[in-house]
Amino acid sequence: MDGTTTITRAAQVAAIKSGSFHPMEAKKQLAAHLVAEYHGKDAANAARAFFESRFQRREVPDSVPVYRIGGDLWICELMKQLNFARSTSEARRLVGQGAVRVDGQTVTDLDFRFIPGEHAVLEVGRRRVARIER
Repeated sequence: MDGTTTITRAAQVAAIKSGSFHPMEAKKQLAAHLVAEYHGKDAANAARAFFESRFQRREVPDSVPVYRIGGDLWICELMKQLNFARSTSEARRLVGQGAVRVDGQTVTDLDFRFIPGEHAVLEVGRRRVARIER
């Protein structure tokens, strides 16, 4: 590590402590640096864009799996069929914790029925996402 990098990082730490540099931006820069080091600048830019899109703006990526179901399904049964929950108990717990969203809206009703055509996207937590069609 050269002296310039050390001064830059020390300046960043001081800026974070003073409140003039947001810690999230420091984390993104560190992540971009590490990804670029091992996978290249293009991969770092793509990873940053994905993170900002998916986790900060909560957008649903185009590349999520698409599932087809014949008719409406109880939300807990649908989660089990998609392997988003291992059991009905786990699915109920996830709904109760507010971890289940349909079309961006949190599902709180344990009796909720997913109707393909009327509903399109199921999200369980931040990482399990599916588009559902009839």
